[in-house]
Parts: sequence; C-alpha cells; structure tokens
Amino acid sequence: MQLYVSTAHFLTWVSFLVLLTTVASKPLLFCQRQHQQVANPRRHVDFLRAMSSVNDHITKHKLYVESSFTDVSPPIYVFLQCRQDLSVSHCRRCFNDSKLKLEETCSSSNSGRVHGDNCFLRFDNRDFSEEFVDPRFDRTKCKRTGPVVDKFWIDLDEAFVNATLRAVKKGGFGAASVSPAGGSPGVYALAQCWQRLDGNSCRDCLVNARSSLRACESSEARAFFTGCYLKYSTRKFFDDAAVLKLDDDEGSFRNSSYLPDLSDQDVMKLAVAAFSLSILTSLGAFISYKRGYLAPEYLIKGQLTEKADVYAYGVLIIEIATGKKNNAFSQGTSSALHSVWEHFKADTLKSSVDPRLKGMFTEEEALKVLEIGLLCVQSSVELRPSMSEIVYMLKNNDCKFDSPRQPPFLSASVLMADEETRD
Repeated sequence: MQLYVSTAHFLTWVSFLVLLTTVASKPLLFCQRQHQQVANPRRHVDFLRAMSSVNDHITKHKLYVESSFTDVSPPIYVFLQCRQDLSVSHCRRCFNDSKLKLEETCSSSNSGRVHGDNCFLRFDNRDFSEEFVDPRFDRTKCKRTGPVVDKFWIDLDEAFVNATLRAVKKGGFGAASVSPAGGSPGVYALAQCWQRLDGNSCRDCLVNARSSLRACESSEARAFFTGCYLKYSTRKFFDDAAVLKLDDDEGSFRNSSYLPDLSDQDVMKLAVAAFSLSILTSLGAFISYKRGYLAPEYLIKGQLTEKADVYAYGVLIIEIATGKKNNAFSQGTSSALHSVWEHFKADTLKSSVDPRLKGMFTEEEALKVLEIGLLCVQSSVELRPSMSEIVYMLKNNDCKFDSPRQPPFLSASVLMADEETRD
C-alpha cells in the first residue's frame, strides 16, 4: 500500500510538472535601455552579486524575496514573487530562468522586469517597495481559441470571484474551478498578488485584471499586472492541492426561520425575482407600489445596470429579515433601509430583526444577513457586491467583508410632493 501511495504521489507531481512546462506562456520582458548603451562590466558584476543572494532566501514558507544591494553606485533593489502553489525547486527554477533573461538583456541597465506564468522578477536602481500600481507595464494576453458557449462566461465570472476572494483572504493566492455542466467546459482560474500588497490593494489589482480579461473572446487568457497575476483556462494548469475548497458547512443560517434552505439556486431565483420587480417599477401604474426596489441610478437617471438587481435583492432580504416592507411608508416614519441603517450605526442591529421571531434565531447569522443587505443597497454601483460574491459571503461563516456605506433613503417624503420634507 505504501508503494502504491508513493507511486501515486510521484505521478501527481510529474503531471504537475508537465502542466508547468507545457502550459506556461512566453514571459513578458521589460528593460530600461539607456541611450547609446554600451556594455558595463562593473554593472554586470553588481547585477550578479545582487541576484546571488535571492536564490538562498527562497524557502517553503516564503516564495517571495525583497533584497537591496546598496554598497554600489547606483544601488540595486530586487523583488521576486513566485506563485504560492509552487514548490521551492519550481520557484528557484523560475527565478533562475528569469534572472538569465534579465542578464542577457538588461544587466547593464538601471532597471528591468520579467513577468511569467510562474513568477515575477524585477530589479531597479531605486527603492520601489511602495510602488503598487504602474499601468504602463500592465499587459493582457488572450490565447486564440474557438468560440465558447454562453454559460462559459457565467462560470468564468464565478471562478474569478472565488479566486479573488480567496486571494484577498488567504494572503495573496487563490485558485478556483467550476465543474463542467450542460455541455460547457470546466473553468479554472488562479490569482496571485504580490506579498507586499494589503488586502484592499490586492482586491483592486485583481478586479482591474478581471476587467481586462473580460475583453478576451477566448477560452484561455492571462493578465500580467503590476501587483498581481490572473489567469483562466478551460484546461487545468495548477495542482489540485492549490484549489481551496469552499466551506461545506452552510452554518445555522441555512436553518434560520426567516430565510430557510438557501442554496445557490435559491439565491439566483431571488435575484431574478428582484430583477423582475425592478423592471415592474419602470411601469407607471406600479411605480408608487413597487418603488422601494428601485436602484437609485435607475430611478434618477434611467440607468439599468447589472447591479440594479443586486440593489433590489438587498432590499428584499432586508424586508425578509425585518418583516417590514420598504415601501410601506406612513406619515412620520422611515423606510426599512433607513431604520436598519440607523440601528447599524448605533450598533443595535439586532433590534432590526423581525420581532415576530421572538428571539428564536442565531444573532450572528441575522446580523450578517442584514449587513449583506446594506452592502447590496449602497448608492455607489461599484461598491455593491456581485451575486456570486453574495453567495460566497452567505455560505461562509468566517468570510470577512467591508463595512457598508450609507444607502440612499428614497422615502415617501422625498418621492411624494404632498408630504412634508424630512430634516
């Protein structure tokens, strides 16, 4: 049995090695060339000395290196970031290959960088440790492939969201896959942020990378950005161990009396229902009755964005949790959104839960639902989460998310001229 396990383990790593060597694309090389540049033997020696210490600093628990070589003029600063799913040997191999490319092309220059599928290596004559964004070097590579089915883009967006959330939560690295279904291929996505980035910077970089990759009409593409790397494909290109499985424990939220048996399908059905409600509000005969579900950008500017259904869904789950209709206004009272927001600011959010439940609910889960509802109804379209992100937040008990910002308060006093204006 031990021999069988060892053989299986060996074959797994052989397969992974084949993936690394056959799927990786040609790395991107940038070199700051000097005018009338001539060979500088001294600078070449300094470059080799600066790089020599990097290899020794690569360890199992630290697949990135920051070093400086300041006893020369000009000084040399070096940064290496390997994919966190690589072994030490694979990281060192990528580093040495990248170093060789820089040595052949840029060793006499003041700076250079090479960005590949497995690692990023940069050197410069100035300290760039606080440099997180530089669009001049951001690149997207789309592989030419045949057409893909429509469901592919839905699965891809889900894989993107899951990989991004895991990268932000797990220290910079996240991998995700969506199994094939309905004739569509499986989708694999991998995200890697530089270790020097905090969670917010990592998320921003990956969101920008995701936006650039959506322009690719292909089944495989990668984004090489300053600060992060993002790739998707219909072919597996990472080891199974790199895929962090979602928490199967749905938590007591699933069994709560005010939102029972919530599954991905249930969430999407609610989203469709909420979207339908927002469409109905565009009809004059229904607007006074349904106006509580309208996203502000649609009500004010007539802009129907993909986040309008998210806003309506947020209103819906707040109504379910509080037992109140958001558009059930009466003279001198506030909307459900306003009431929940005021309780959130006062740290008394528990008081917003439907009193008819008589305390028979899990407080932590109830507060989580209400906070997610507030995230969905934020005024800014960009701040609202996607439906895939909402599913992930609802299903994972230990998921952390940003505090919501104040929602728009479209109360009856605002929309109806015959009522008094609130202070």
